[in-house]
Amino acid sequence: MTPLPSAILTSVFLLCGVAATVIMLGRLGRPESQSTSRQLFWHRLSGWVFSALFLVLFVTMFVRFYSFWEEHPARIVFHYTTAFAIPLLLLLKIAIPGKYPGFRKHLFPLGVFVLLLSFLTAGSGLAHYFVRMTQQKPYLSHAPDKGEPDLAMGKELLIERCSTCHLLETVLRPRPAHNWEKVVEEMTMIAWPRIRPDEATQILFYLTETRSPKAGSAAAPTELETHCLSCHEPGEIFAKQRTRQEWDAVVRAMADIAPEKVPVDQHDRIVDALVEAQSKAAAGR
Repeated sequence: MTPLPSAILTSVFLLCGVAATVIMLGRLGRPESQSTSRQLFWHRLSGWVFSALFLVLFVTMFVRFYSFWEEHPARIVFHYTTAFAIPLLLLLKIAIPGKYPGFRKHLFPLGVFVLLLSFLTAGSGLAHYFVRMTQQKPYLSHAPDKGEPDLAMGKELLIERCSTCHLLETVLRPRPAHNWEKVVEEMTMIAWPRIRPDEATQILFYLTETRSPKAGSAAAPTELETHCLSCHEPGEIFAKQRTRQEWDAVVRAMADIAPEKVPVDQHDRIVDALVEAQSKAAAGR
């Protein structure tokens, strides 16, 4: 379940809890008024809808909790701790009328406590979601679907998921679109479950749209960008001076390892590009 349906169900869940509490306040707080069977019906209906929605949300959130492999931030810890307390209190409230009738007088305070705990549980997630929406900022969640490709979402996921292991100044070096596809695919396989396929799609969309030379632009990808820089840093490539024969041997070795990145028909052009780039680097130093 994505964040928006969860937020809607959570809001209805809280409204049902409020309705059940208000109806019971009217029954117990106005002894002069005549209690009606209709009031009792709506109180029970609101209570059972409240419980059913909580069960749906609890199961949904438990699946997310189970797949949440990272260290939990304080807000999430509080959210789940209070959420696990609510079903115990609900079971107690349901059991008292039939099993422990002597405690009936405590049902209403118990119900109010469940409602307050529900507001604390929902507020720790719902308020955060609505704040992000009003700020028009992407809301990252562990829901399995991030929706349509979106630049803001892709940027947020790139910062959140990739900066743990990489310096963004090196990650964001322009590359051709097909190179970004290879890089993101490989990183998704390595970094699972930190990066899921739907998140990788958003990250790839952002990178290809903002960090890839456009067709017909002056900044056409170089041979090194196309064949080398998708896997290696410049400092790694030019860590030592090599002759043309040595570069030829390096390119042949890389062609055996990754023929799709270093095709045979591009061999001489890649060697020429490496020799030229090495000369420019040496002149700069």
